[in-house]
Amino acid sequence: MLMEVTIPAEEAVRHVPASVRPLPHHSRRAELSVTFNCTTTWSWALLQVQAAIAERSGSLPTGTTINVRRMDPTVFGARYSLSSDARSLVELRDLSL
Repeated sequence: MLMEVTIPAEEAVRHVPASVRPLPHHSRRAELSVTFNCTTTWSWALLQVQAAIAERSGSLPTGTTINVRRMDPTVFGARYSLSSDARSLVELRDLSL
């Protein structure tokens, strides 16, 4: 069932201008991550992906729902890690707070 959703969605998104590489992820649901050129406007990219998938929605299994979200550091915080040969883990933790 997951492949019946991700393959058509991946094919649709692959044709969106400025998209670099769609990557499917399979867990309990079908997910597709799309990377765009750094000069691409976020709102434009979101609309283009929504339109591309909407064109293919007729070929998806009945009952399939599609959610397209913008995921970038301004929406979802950036992650980082600290490591050091000179400082202890406690000091690194204190620095991160």
